Amino acid sequence: MLPTNANMAERAPIVIGLLGGNPEVSKHLESLIPDYCAILDLGEQEIELGALSSCDAIIGLLDGNLGVGPTMITSWADAIDHDLPRIILAINTVTGRADFDEAIALSELVLNEDIAMRYYPIEDESSPKYVGLLDVLTHEILQPGMTPIPADQEHVNLTIDEHEEIVNLLAHADLSDGVFESHTSGMPVSLPKLKTLWNEAGLVTVLPLDQWVADEVLLSWINHREPKWIPTVIKGEITSDVLSTDQTVGIGICDGVARMWHVGEPMKLELRTENSEVIELTGDLPNNLLRDHRIRIGDTIRPLSTNYLVTAPSI
Repeated sequence: MLPTNANMAERAPIVIGLLGGNPEVSKHLESLIPDYCAILDLGEQEIELGALSSCDAIIGLLDGNLGVGPTMITSWADAIDHDLPRIILAINTVTGRADFDEAIALSELVLNEDIAMRYYPIEDESSPKYVGLLDVLTHEILQPGMTPIPADQEHVNLTIDEHEEIVNLLAHADLSDGVFESHTSGMPVSLPKLKTLWNEAGLVTVLPLDQWVADEVLLSWINHREPKWIPTVIKGEITSDVLSTDQTVGIGICDGVARMWHVGEPMKLELRTENSEVIELTGDLPNNLLRDHRIRIGDTIRPLSTNYLVTAPSI
């Protein structure tokens, strides 16, 4: 029988695809994410478009030593085409061949992104490492596990242009026009409203990954993600989406992996192939991904001896 995770019931499950990942980063992200979220490491091999498009968001890893591989460039373009929320994590930018500013430039040039920058790394004065982040929107210094503190006046003065740039960008992103009108008329815009817009505007940013200084910011980004890929469940003449049904069901998104919904009490599951073959499944169910070498894209996962069918949404 397959095990349950009670915390998954609190929120609809999401899957975030990881492009350009390495074992260390993948392991760290797995330890960071909440229970309702799963990381699908898309690797640097040939990526099946079905796997990428079935994700709810994408994380791209940019290595200051290795740069960006051709597979990631192609897959990132696919993520843009599918309008998936995206964020870029830059690693090895303290001592690597490319520093953090160059990582931003690479993201814009190679990945064809309009990067919105709010957080910049703060380097240690005595050794080559990052010790925190400077938030140019709130003029605060963020350090792992610590309460944010006001930035000193020197940091504020040095980042006036960056502050104005992000405020202007967020004002333009406000669909209600209220913030934009206030901003263009010279009136101050409330900081809480700007922070809300940062989470809702769909902007793409770059975060430094070295020393894990951006973990809390990254976790906040993950917590603001919502399901985007929502398959259909069919039982006889009854049709609903996977978020509305209460049955444990899933669908194959690539060879060997299926996305799952409503993982409740331990139960026996079966795989129904697109050729109508039925295979009983056993094994572990980590978060909302089921791995079994027999799974193929489009296969239905369902409770044993039921007739549910799960179909991918039209794109």
